Amino acid sequence: MVLRTSVPDSGPGNYYVVVNSICGQLQSNSINVSVSSIENVSISNNQIICAPEEVQLSATGGVSYQWSPSYAMNFTSIPDPIVNPEITTTYSVMITDQNGCSAKLKYW
Repeated sequence: MVLRTSVPDSGPGNYYVVVNSICGQLQSNSINVSVSSIENVSISNNQIICAPEEVQLSATGGVSYQWSPSYAMNFTSIPDPIVNPEITTTYSVMITDQNGCSAKLKYW
C-alpha cells in the first residue's frame, strides 16, 4: 500500500489522501481545513512585587484561563488572580477562546 498526500504550503485548504493498494486500486478522500487563530488576548503589564505585597494579574480575551505556576496565587483558573510570591516568579497564562483556540502569554 502506498500513501500519497497533497498538502497546501500553509494555511487553510483541501487536504487529500490517495491510497494505492498492491492490486492497483486507488481510493481517495479529502477534507477542507480552515485555520482559526486566537485574537484580542492580552495581559496586564509586567510588575515588580516586593514581599509581602499582593498584586492582581489580569488577562483578557478568552472564555477560560489557566495560570501557572500556582505558587503564591489565590486561583489558577480565573482571568485576574492575586499573587504574593516571596521569590522571583515568572507567571504564564493559557487563554482559550470560544472556538477552542489557545494562546500562552507570560509575565517576565
